[in-house]
Order: sequence, then C-alpha cells, then structure tokens
Amino acid sequence: MSGPVLLQWNGEAFQPANRHWARECDKRFVVGEFYTLAEHNDRSMMTENARLLPGSMSEVDALTCDDPITSLIARMSVSTVHESLVKFVNSEIQRPGANVDHMLIGIAAYMMQMHASFAATFVDADRADDVVAQFQAVFDRTYREHFVDSAKELAA
Repeated sequence: MSGPVLLQWNGEAFQPANRHWARECDKRFVVGEFYTLAEHNDRSMMTENARLLPGSMSEVDALTCDDPITSLIARMSVSTVHESLVKFVNSEIQRPGANVDHMLIGIAAYMMQMHASFAATFVDADRADDVVAQFQAVFDRTYREHFVDSAKELAA
C-alpha cells in the first residue's frame, strides 16, 4: 500500500492514529530509521470546504469509530479515489461552456452506475429490488441533509 499514513501529533511525536495505521507503519517503515515527514494538504477549492462526514465528526474520529459505514465514508473521503474525482470535477467546471446541472446529472449517474456495478458483482441478482430500496433509503435519508449542511458551511 502506498499513499499517506494517518498520524496524530501528541505534543512530542507523531503516532499512528489507530491499530490499523500502526500495522501499516510496521509494514512500511524500519524501527530506528529516519523518515522525512511531508504534510499532505493537496486540497482543491471543492475539498477545502466539502464535508463528507456526519455532523461535526473529525476525520480521525470517523476513521477510528465503530460504525462501519461512517468509517468507510471516512476512508473514501481521504483516499486517492476521492482526490482524483475532486480534481476531475474541478477541471470540468473550468471547461468552456461547463454546465453545473449537466455535471450534477452526470456525476449522479456515474455514482449510481458504479454502485450498481459493485452490487451486481457482489450481490445475487434476485436481491436487485432489495438493493434498489436500500439505495433509495440512503438517498432519501442523506442527500438533502448533506446538501443543506454543506451549503451552510460554505456560506459561513
């Protein structure tokens, strides 16, 4: 695995944020060796203000929480997948003639197709109605609330 390691400053030294990151450090680094720490804040205009985590939960809290869905969202929000998508969206909006509504529809369709492909790979086809109902329930419960909360944060 490559990419950043989640560390926490304790006032004297950086420590892995949890057991997962401690195991990852054991795999990657040699005890007693010196490493240069480079802060990674590769955030575009969108990601500086975008919140994918519930309420006021910090990334560290989300990454280390017991809720598997919140933890998955946190891992995705700090992953290179998220970073690449944000870079793509930010470059698309700069294209001549870019239309926000077209982008919203296209991004929604892309995410749904990705979800459907994942479901088709790992869930039996006879559960399609269950998966669609699950997707709809998550959308109904989450989308508007997240949109309004994000808009408020951006306006502040």
